[in-house]
Amino acid sequence: MRHPVVGSASPIRSVVLLTLVGAGALGLAGCSTPTWAPPDAELSGVESAPANPMAAHEAEAQADALLEQNPKLLDGVDELEQIGTELDASDMGHVRYRQLHGGVPVFGGEAIVHLTPRGALFGVSDTLVRDIAVDATPAIDAETARIMARASQDTSLALEEAPESQLVVLRRDGTDRLTWKVTLRLVDDAGLVALPVVFVDAQAGGVAWSY
Repeated sequence: MRHPVVGSASPIRSVVLLTLVGAGALGLAGCSTPTWAPPDAELSGVESAPANPMAAHEAEAQADALLEQNPKLLDGVDELEQIGTELDASDMGHVRYRQLHGGVPVFGGEAIVHLTPRGALFGVSDTLVRDIAVDATPAIDAETARIMARASQDTSLALEEAPESQLVVLRRDGTDRLTWKVTLRLVDDAGLVALPVVFVDAQAGGVAWSY
């Protein structure tokens, strides 16, 4: 379910939001007991809770409702889309969202709403990318991006299978770019496989970043 965001002019980072550094911090494993919980006075919905532990669909609906009640949590964010829900051994719910800009996924932009067993808001952890400024319309197509990505890598390695590509928004060194994220599978003469990921600028062309 997609969740359009109504922006708020008030900064919220120091008041009610725990920001985790790095997209790897957002894996559901390890997030079952967040280290931060909001003060009751700061957010709506903290005390609102059903009597029994939640089912997954109830957690998802409750998380959406809590985000709608607390738009300041999503200041500077265009849109979120639910992508997964976990109910842990303590019956806490963890509803995961990915960030979109103009309908395009934002690389590393995710948030998790953590709920108590009765559905009250326990906390929010995120690596959301705020105040993105880039046009979400590509000027080059995916095939051109795949060719550019392949050309940027060691040509002595064989391309084992067709590259995968996905349009994503990338913020790197403070600059927002619309990019094609191209994943390559390359193999050398000894059979060793490399899996480089190349971000090709979808408007200007050229490699924006790779790892």
